[in-house]
Amino acid sequence: MSRTSKAEAELRVDEPVIEGRYAEIGPYTVAYETVKEDMDPAPLFRGLPDDRCQCPHWGHVVSGRVVLRYADHDEVFHAGDAYYGAPGHLPLLFAGTEVVEFSPTDELNSTMEVIGRNLGGGDIMTDIDTRVESRALDSRQAGRLAALFVEFLCTGTAPEGLFTEDVFCDLSLPQWRIQTKGRDQLVALRTTSHPCLGTVPRHRVDVTDSGLVVEFEERWQDGGESWYCRELLRADVRDGAMSEVSTYCTGDWSPAVQGSHAREVTLLRP
Repeated sequence: MSRTSKAEAELRVDEPVIEGRYAEIGPYTVAYETVKEDMDPAPLFRGLPDDRCQCPHWGHVVSGRVVLRYADHDEVFHAGDAYYGAPGHLPLLFAGTEVVEFSPTDELNSTMEVIGRNLGGGDIMTDIDTRVESRALDSRQAGRLAALFVEFLCTGTAPEGLFTEDVFCDLSLPQWRIQTKGRDQLVALRTTSHPCLGTVPRHRVDVTDSGLVVEFEERWQDGGESWYCRELLRADVRDGAMSEVSTYCTGDWSPAVQGSHAREVTLLRP
């Protein structure tokens, strides 16, 4: 067979948590999968190298989102994305997600043999509880993380539970960009780039599918003068802590820049 469609593919999985239709095209298996409930199938891959799926996948997210977790990072794909799942991943799926995925049939079958053994020959989706709560934070959790982040900005010390050990940071300045890997490196970047401690007079937090966004202002004293900046932080969250952060900064506004701005611009919302 050189072509197929969802309507023609065989319905092999029809369970409360997922529906799967599959067909073979040459050496590949095409999967049309619809996720009905949030699910973390990680226990199914125990016994494979590193207890992770070693079969590569190429796919397209029709709707919803897919998270592929690797040993050192996560990758998030949303509706409209084409993606590649490299060997060594663990999927995390969410209700309302629909994907079309291509996998080498031989490697996929080897993976399914291990999954079958983990289930003792039972059904893939009903003999193990793969349902999980959504990774999206609720407003209370987001508020807690935002408060810890503000504490970090004001003290230069990262509170316990704010960042994962392997947190990745991508800092964008008006004419520069810096990246770090690891909590200690992120803290060092903060203390070297902002050695003067200050205050965060205003901040706002919004929950996203994968974490939160924090909009904030900073003020501090340097050389007897008052400095100011505005920033936006987007953070992915893993296990309750920030695992990947991207920060966009206006740059540091000196008193002269603040004065010039006040004279030339009338803000509608200060």
